[in-house]
Amino acid sequence: MDLERILVIEEGYLYSDQGSLKNKRDAGTRSVAWVDVAALMIEGYGVSLSLGVIQECADRGIAVVIADKDYSPASFLCSPAQHILHRRLLEEQMNRDQGIIWSSIVSNKIQNQLLCMVKLGTPEDSSPAMQMRRLLVPHPGEDTQREALAAKIYWENMYSGKFKRMKKGAEDNINARLNFGYTILRSYLSRYITLAGLHPGVGINHRNQRNPFCLSDDLIEPFRPAVDYLVACVDVSVPFGKPETKKEMLSILNGSGIYNGKNYAMSSLLRQYVLDLSNIFKGEKESLGQVNLVF
Repeated sequence: MDLERILVIEEGYLYSDQGSLKNKRDAGTRSVAWVDVAALMIEGYGVSLSLGVIQECADRGIAVVIADKDYSPASFLCSPAQHILHRRLLEEQMNRDQGIIWSSIVSNKIQNQLLCMVKLGTPEDSSPAMQMRRLLVPHPGEDTQREALAAKIYWENMYSGKFKRMKKGAEDNINARLNFGYTILRSYLSRYITLAGLHPGVGINHRNQRNPFCLSDDLIEPFRPAVDYLVACVDVSVPFGKPETKKEMLSILNGSGIYNGKNYAMSSLLRQYVLDLSNIFKGEKESLGQVNLVF
């Protein structure tokens, strides 16, 4: 699926006219030929659409994803023909041995954590940096341990010696910003996972029946240091929650990274990463590429 053929609709009325999808908005009407549409992502409560649009999407095999108020997938529409293809892809997603994929993700996460530490002042020849480098080497069956050891070293060298990472119920200014930033990336990944025909609840390593976005929580790992670095660069003495502090964290989407030799904006990088995973399950690609975040 070409990234340019994924349309995100945030407002207006959608209708079909003379071989094109029309989006009527206050600012004017946008027109896109149906042949140039691979998927629709509907994100705004102010969006309405005609039955003709639904019929065209069904006839052409165009995926339609409707997001909730948090921009995570709430509903997915597809035709019977798509259901067959989706089932085959889901079977691959559920049955494939994903140990190699997870090992690659863990190594990529540690590499970006190391880059983040060095960028923020940890000497490259220091003991923490050397320890992180040793953890880059995969060891079958020890990826969870590698990730945990790297996290301990990483957080001990981030922000201050008194900082303690908290995932839930955090009220301090640093953890609140981290959690908000991760939520932004997670919601984007969840959208792209659904658009790619994968199931966000079927994870590679995360396996929680009550978590509908296990796969999102797997794929976010190499991208987390982008949020960590941003938090290190803002004034964390300001209480988190004010509009300006949330706007600061939304700037994570202005970040970028290098992937397979190409420079991508953050949103496009997340999409390409998900599409590559989908192509692995389709048998069109052997492995995920290395995400090198630009700090």
